[in-house]
Order: sequence, then C-alpha cells, then structure tokens
Amino acid sequence: DLDNIVLESGTVIIIDHNPTFISENADYIIDFGFVGGKEGGKILDQGYVDEIFQRGKASIWFDK
Repeated sequence: DLDNIVLESGTVIIIDHNPTFISENADYIIDFGFVGGKEGGKILDQGYVDEIFQRGKASIWFDK
C-alpha cells in the first residue's frame, strides 16, 4: 500500500481533487488546476501542503 512505499522512501504521485484527501496525505503539491487540453498544463501553485492551503490560491478553492 501507499504507506509502505513512503516508509521505504519511495515517491508517490497521486492525481486527486479532494481537498480533505490532499491535506491529510500529501507532502508536496503541484497544482495544474481543473482545465485540460490546450488551456491546461499551467502550474497554478506549488509547495508544501501548509503553504498551499494558507495561500488559498490552489484550484481546490475554486468552483469548477
């Protein structure tokens, strides 16, 4: 499971839009937002979880 990978110093990349899951499990966030295709692929914010949630600029704060 994910905990074992992390305990062995592995890297886990998860794509998710659930703020609760992200805040409870992520160490570092790179937020590409909700937009895909031609308009996607732009980093909206990045940083450690506490930094992201304090700034409040991450896409999880926006209505889709």
